[in-house]
Amino acid sequence: MTVAKVALPSPCNARQYIIHDSSRYATICTMARDIVRVAAYHDIPPGRMIYVEIDGLPIALANVAGVIYAFSDSCRHEGGPLSSGVLIGETVTCPWHGWTYNVRTGKAIVPPVGIRIPTYETRIEGNDVFVVLDWPD
Repeated sequence: MTVAKVALPSPCNARQYIIHDSSRYATICTMARDIVRVAAYHDIPPGRMIYVEIDGLPIALANVAGVIYAFSDSCRHEGGPLSSGVLIGETVTCPWHGWTYNVRTGKAIVPPVGIRIPTYETRIEGNDVFVVLDWPD
């Protein structure tokens, strides 16, 4: 696996928060952004998932009709490996106890509604798949 860390230009284009100080507003950059090459596009055929790990963070990659989605590989129930589950359309089902999530939004479908798993931005450049990670400063 090749790791490419990208420095952000100023002003930061990572997540930003507006802090109100009774006299003025200030924009503060609160997250660092890494863009990491995780796979070759052809390694993730349509309807399939693979597992990758970035700095100890387990991530599942799913190809849904040619679009690559990245999301946490750990089910919120008991940590089951979602990349070993069943992918049908935009839905992944955990192999351990059947919890189901939308791979695009991370929202749980059954049970319980309201829970979500982290999702990550993906980019395709040529044949390379990249995951964009925002890290706390």
